[in-house]
Amino acid sequence: ASEFGCVTMSSFESMSATLDPRHWGLHGGAPPDTCTAGFNRICNGTNVMAQRNYPCDSVIAAYFDTSGDYYEATGPNSFRRQLYHCMIGQALQMKATIESRRSKNEMGHLLWQLNEIWPAGGWGSIEYSAPNGVNAHRGQIIGGRWKPLQYLLRANLLHDIMATCSGDSTTQTCYIRNDGSGPLQCTLVISSFSIETGAHGLFLKKPIAMKPGPGTILTFSLNDLPCYGSAECGMPVDGRTHYLSLDAFKEGSTELISRNDMLLVPPKDIAALPPSSGLEVTVGNRIQSDGAEGNDDAVEIIVTAQVPVVLYVVLTTEAPGRFSDNAFFMRPPVGGGKAHPQKLSFFPFGDSLDLDLLKSTIRVEDMAMYQNPPPESLVVKAA
Repeated sequence: ASEFGCVTMSSFESMSATLDPRHWGLHGGAPPDTCTAGFNRICNGTNVMAQRNYPCDSVIAAYFDTSGDYYEATGPNSFRRQLYHCMIGQALQMKATIESRRSKNEMGHLLWQLNEIWPAGGWGSIEYSAPNGVNAHRGQIIGGRWKPLQYLLRANLLHDIMATCSGDSTTQTCYIRNDGSGPLQCTLVISSFSIETGAHGLFLKKPIAMKPGPGTILTFSLNDLPCYGSAECGMPVDGRTHYLSLDAFKEGSTELISRNDMLLVPPKDIAALPPSSGLEVTVGNRIQSDGAEGNDDAVEIIVTAQVPVVLYVVLTTEAPGRFSDNAFFMRPPVGGGKAHPQKLSFFPFGDSLDLDLLKSTIRVEDMAMYQNPPPESLVVKAA
C-alpha cells in the first residue's frame, strides 16, 4: 500500500527540553498566530508552538474528552496529559488503519514515517535522535525514544501472526492472518474483560490450522462459534465497560505467540475507569541479555497496580534505550484480584547502561490518570 500515517507529538521529556516552562502546553499558553500559505506557512505572532509541525488537536478530539480549557492548559502535568493523549491517539488511529488494511489482499505497507527529524510535532513513531558531541540536544536520546505506536507495531500490528475483530459488539467479524513463511497451528482464545472488576468472559477457544503465508487469512464471526459455557455467551459486549482480548497460543502449550487487546469504543466513552490505577514501577538490577538487542546488558522492570485492569500503560525515561514492551494492558490472574504484575526488560542503546539515570527518571502513565485535568495544572487563556 502507498505510504500512510498519523501525526503526533513526542514525549514530555523530548518536548519540554526545547520549550520555556511558560509554554508547556499544546497551544503554548499564548494567543494563536495568524498563519498563511498552507504547508510552507508564514506565521505572524509570538506563539512558539505555531510552527511546531504538526498539530494533533483533531487526533486527540477523536479519542479523548477535550472539554473546558483542555488545549489552553499549561504546566508539566497538563502538558504530560496532552502529549500522552496525542501519542496514544496516533497509536489507536494507526492500529485501526493497519488492522483494516491487513484484512485485505495487501502484501505490504509503507508507513510514514519512522523517525522524527526535530523534537516537535511530526509523523514519526520514534522520537528525534540527538547527535553525538557538543551539539546534542537536551531531552533527546541517541537512537530516539520509541513512541507507543512503535511498540504496538513490534508487539502485534506488524507481527507475522495477528488476530482482530471489527464491527459493533453484536455483529463482530474477526480474522486471523498468517504472514509467516511456515504453516500456523495454534489455539485462538477470544475473551472479554470487565475494566472495573476484571471479570473474564470466554467467547471463543478455537484450534487454528492455516497454510503458510504471506497473506493467508481465516475469517469468522463470533456469532457462529461456540462459547464453551461462558455466562456471557451470545451477549453483546458493552465497550463502555469491557474490552476484548485475542490471544493465540502455540498448539499444545501455553506459549503466547500473539496478543491483541482491543477497545470497542473511543477512550472518552469508557465509563469504568478508576480514579487511579495505583501504578508503581520497580527498577531492578542488571540482568544478562541474550544479545538479540545488540547489547548484553538489560535491566528488569516490574510494574504493579492496585486495580484489576489498567489500559495503555506507558513507561518513559531519560536513559537511552527502549523497553521490551510498552503501551500495554494489565489484567488480573485467573481467579481475579489486582492486575498481574508486568515484568519487562529495559535494553540500553549504545555501549553502556546508565542505571542511575534510568532509576531517577523513569515514570509511568496510564489512561485512568489522565481522564480528568491534573490538579497541578496552570491554565493560561489566550487573550
